[in-house]
Amino acid sequence: MVYPQMLVRKVESDAVTPLPLAAVGLVALHGTALMPVALATIARLAAQRGPVWVVDGGNSFDALWVARFLASGTPGGPAPHLALARIHVSRAFTCHQLTERLLTLPASARPLVILSLLDTFYDENVPYEETRRLLNCIWPVVRDRSRAAPVLVTLAAPREAEAAGRRAFFDTFLRLADHTLGPAPEVARPSPQLPLWHAPAAGVPAAREVHALLHAPGAAAR
Repeated sequence: MVYPQMLVRKVESDAVTPLPLAAVGLVALHGTALMPVALATIARLAAQRGPVWVVDGGNSFDALWVARFLASGTPGGPAPHLALARIHVSRAFTCHQLTERLLTLPASARPLVILSLLDTFYDENVPYEETRRLLNCIWPVVRDRSRAAPVLVTLAAPREAEAAGRRAFFDTFLRLADHTLGPAPEVARPSPQLPLWHAPAAGVPAAREVHALLHAPGAAAR
């Protein structure tokens, strides 16, 4: 389901409007202008629901912005420093690190927000097939967690210089998400139907398998 364009225009004009999330499901938020919406949603979840787990793949989490948003929130909520303490942030600077962060999350890590999920997968220094292998590892985690609790991801399309076929990562994730919110595409174009992220028969890899997955033959050096 695509969020109505009316809501897109609203959050673009009012950047501190949290995104309403259902009890379960994968929501893909795309468009750089909508990053503040993701931060506001994290703040609202921490203030109203309790612990929130954030995996940051683009150094996008701004604790000061979140604290200011919480301070300007509805009276009667928790103090900003108490709500901030409920937000567990793990940063990743390579696609290998992001994969490892997601595969080793505790079962209690819900709701989950993944900021700039695909940014590190556009790194041209990492071979294309390697990035696909890693996405194949993390997709079952994202999918299965979204069936038990809300999962919000923010996505950006690759720049032309770094695309090299990786635009399909972005298009495929939008297609697989339960809900999407972002600017309408300027030109409708078909997305290559690549065999990305097919869930392995064994389901989500166990934590003990992470080392083997990330250090399989052909894995790029970190």
